[in-house]
Amino acid sequence: MSIFLKLFKYISWNLFDSSSIDDYFTELRQTMYGKIDKVPSEDIMRADVDHPASEFAQKFQVMCPVLGSDINYDPPPFSAGSDSAMVMLYVPFTGEKRCLPVIRT
Repeated sequence: MSIFLKLFKYISWNLFDSSSIDDYFTELRQTMYGKIDKVPSEDIMRADVDHPASEFAQKFQVMCPVLGSDINYDPPPFSAGSDSAMVMLYVPFTGEKRCLPVIRT
């Protein structure tokens, strides 16, 4: 297991989402291993090592989320006598959404 995956093994976003970032990487790794196992051994022996490695790296690359700067929000509704308010934030981002914890409403 790589250091990268070991690091994320212990990071969980369960406060916000029912799954964790580790669940995502575990699923991705299992899918990748399944695809590798389906490659005939003869093809592996004949192949240029760099070509299949490059294909798998490109196919299973994870684009970490990058937050945008145009953050918006809905003003909370007025609620007399309430000590709290729910504010909806809209944060644009690029990258893999399963790596970004969100509150599902």
